[in-house]
Parts: sequence; structure tokens; C-alpha cells
Amino acid sequence: METQLGHERFWTVSVEDRKSGFVGFRLHRERFGKTSVAADVLFWDASGGFTLETFDGEVPVEMIEAVIAEAKQKTKTA
Repeated sequence: METQLGHERFWTVSVEDRKSGFVGFRLHRERFGKTSVAADVLFWDASGGFTLETFDGEVPVEMIEAVIAEAKQKTKTA
């Protein structure tokens, strides 16, 4: 996913760490020339479910909903 929302550009990348036991998507944000990680939506093998963690301030709800939908659709949990 990649989208522009106001002065911010958001995009996702898939992340995986089999040793730690997770797969999912990381939401990146660029605003005013600064890039940061905005959120992680991860599926954890140990719990058998997804978690959401946000970073670096507020994240628009529509972006959270979009990254959760992408993670649920594209993450292979089996």
C-alpha cells in the first residue's frame, strides 16, 4: 500500500522474524521530509493473533484500518 494523506505519505513493507516468531506489515510515514515508522501490525506465532503498535505520534484511523486490513489479507498465518 502507498497513499498520500494531507501532508503525509504512507506506505507499508512486509516484515518477518521467524526467530522471534512474527510476520506482518510495517507502516512508514514521510512528513515534511522526515521518514519514520508509524505502526506495526504483526501476527505472533506464540499468541496466534495480531497485535498493533503505533510509534512517533498520532496515526490517522484510516491508515490504521488500511494496514490492519492489508496484514490480515496478505499475512500467511499457517
